[in-house]
Amino acid sequence: MQLKNYCARLISPSARTPLDHAVTLAQSLRAEIYLLHVSQRSAGHTIAFDSSSANTEQDTVFARYLAALDEIVLRYAEHEVVINIILAEGRAWQWIINKTKEIDADMVVIGRNGRAGLSKLFVDSAVLRVVKYSPVPVLTMRM
Repeated sequence: MQLKNYCARLISPSARTPLDHAVTLAQSLRAEIYLLHVSQRSAGHTIAFDSSSANTEQDTVFARYLAALDEIVLRYAEHEVVINIILAEGRAWQWIINKTKEIDADMVVIGRNGRAGLSKLFVDSAVLRVVKYSPVPVLTMRM
């Protein structure tokens, strides 16, 4: 159930705001977009599944993420911008920095939620790490 809700948020209008800006930039610069989604396994998720079902569950989770990301790409088909999907598991900020270097990106566009409390600390720290360690300019925007 939690995954379904997350996929819905992933494709919600507010979550598309950073991608809207990236698409506009890519159109004007005739650039490609690499849409990176990093899934971070929580301690509760790890405990909930034994080792025999972990691979099956992970495959199911990744398949749902890919389906949600494919829907997003289809929404931008008329904009004639190439959008490459990258799906990974781990720490988001590390993946963003590593992929930025690997693909020789010119810019990172990243959204951040307007959260409060402890969740703000974690989200903002990931965004701040991307800003701090990125070898290229980072455009951050509130979703």
